[in-house]
Amino acid sequence: MISVAEQPANRNNNKKAYPEERYRRRERPIPGLFTSIKLPEAEPPNGVAPLLDFPRGRMRPVTFLGESLHGNIQICETDGIDELSDEECHSTGGRRRRRVVVKTLWRGCHNDIKAAFAREATWGAGLKHPQLARVLGLSLLEPPCAALDRGDAAPLPTILKTDKQLK
Repeated sequence: MISVAEQPANRNNNKKAYPEERYRRRERPIPGLFTSIKLPEAEPPNGVAPLLDFPRGRMRPVTFLGESLHGNIQICETDGIDELSDEECHSTGGRRRRRVVVKTLWRGCHNDIKAAFAREATWGAGLKHPQLARVLGLSLLEPPCAALDRGDAAPLPTILKTDKQLK
């Protein structure tokens, strides 16, 4: 760590220098794209499909959606993972690809956070609704991550404005 006295003089005079707490870029997703739900504290019921332990190295990041205190969210494209793929791409030699949302925890997260992440992913695998992102796979290797179905549903505020039955 460099003390203030050891810092280069031009850094102190540079008006474009950012404070230390802003050195990491933070993006926020558009409001309404993601809506959180509270999951029960108990274990998921029997009959919830087992989660695929997917090979993380075969995911290609496409869009960075944002980050939080415990991790980040990205849209990634699968590359030849048959269980997560749904459309064949001729430019890749017939390999199947699919875009999924990938939630990743930061390396070195506390074990309680990792346990809550795994519990959320296990419960999410059993949820089936067009407005919920279903969990497709989970990797508990460091750093833990979960692949979620991207879905084609509209943002929740749009649905609430257009669906008159909800009013």
